[in-house]
Amino acid sequence: MKELMYEWKKFLSTSVIKEVKPKGNYSYSYTENAVNFIKKHEGFKKSPYQNPGDKPTIGYGTTVFISNDGKKRVNVKLNNKLSITEKQADSYLRNYLNHVVMPSLNAYLKHTTLNPNQVDAIVSLMYNKGNSRFLNSPIFTALNKNPNDPAIKQLILNDAVGKPPGIMKRRQEEASLYFLEGYEDSASKESKPLPAPRSSI
Repeated sequence: MKELMYEWKKFLSTSVIKEVKPKGNYSYSYTENAVNFIKKHEGFKKSPYQNPGDKPTIGYGTTVFISNDGKKRVNVKLNNKLSITEKQADSYLRNYLNHVVMPSLNAYLKHTTLNPNQVDAIVSLMYNKGNSRFLNSPIFTALNKNPNDPAIKQLILNDAVGKPPGIMKRRQEEASLYFLEGYEDSASKESKPLPAPRSSI
C-alpha cells in the first residue's frame, strides 16, 4: 500500500502534458473537441469510485494512471484518502488518449480520409468502450471498409441497446459528431473550417 501511495503521489505531481505525436500507420490526432466531448459525458470525480463495470475510476473516467512518457502505469484503487484536481484529471485523460487510444487507432485504421469530426467521435467511442472492444466491433469493421458509409450511424446507435440512457445519449451525439459537416469546437461553439485530413506516414 505504501508503494502504491508513493506511485500515486508521483502521478499526482505531474503537470498537464502536451499531446505527443501518434505512432502507427497513420498520423491522426484528436482535437480539443474530443477532450471536451469526453469530459462532458464522463463527468469529473475527484475521488475514486466503482464504475458500472466494477472498475475503480477517478477524474474523467480514468481507470489507470499513465505517466507522461507512457512507460509507467498504475491501476486506480479505491481509497478515500485520494483526491485529485480537474487539472490533474485532464492530464490523466490526455495521457490515456496519447498512449493507449491513438497508437491503436493509427495502427489499425486502413484509411487516410477521416476528417477531424470522425476521428474525435471514434476517440470518444474507444475511450468509453475500450480499445479491444471497439476494434473488434461492427462499427470499426464498417468504417475500415468505407468511413463514409451511412450505415455507421445506426451501428453506433445499436451499440447503446440494452445499456443505460446516458450511453444512448452519448452514442447519439457521437453519431451526430461523426457525420457532422465542418468542425465545431464544443468549447467556443463557433463554427470553424474543416482541416484537411492528415496523410499517411
